[in-house]
Amino acid sequence: TAGNSQGNYTCTNCLKSYSRKDGLKRHIEHECGVQPKFECELCTYRAKRYDHLRRHYSRTHPSECMPSRGAPVTRRTKAVQAQDDDEDLNCESVKCESLQVG
Repeated sequence: TAGNSQGNYTCTNCLKSYSRKDGLKRHIEHECGVQPKFECELCTYRAKRYDHLRRHYSRTHPSECMPSRGAPVTRRTKAVQAQDDDEDLNCESVKCESLQVG
């Protein structure tokens, strides 16, 4: 981990630089030299990070709901579930915008 007086942190493997140390740490642990582990079910897109897959769905497939399989439960999802205790949640009851990254 290398940093200089301007606050830039550079990966020693690929030379990508980050303004924050936590950004470099995330890169080293989840991105650098790692095969993509998240796949779009609608096309061939693959991502190393889940938030990048969510962004892909919102930009590339805006009219489609992102499959919830494997998706983390968010506070919004829990709030919707509390409102709809007796209903099965599906794409119609949980709005897609709650899954999209803006």
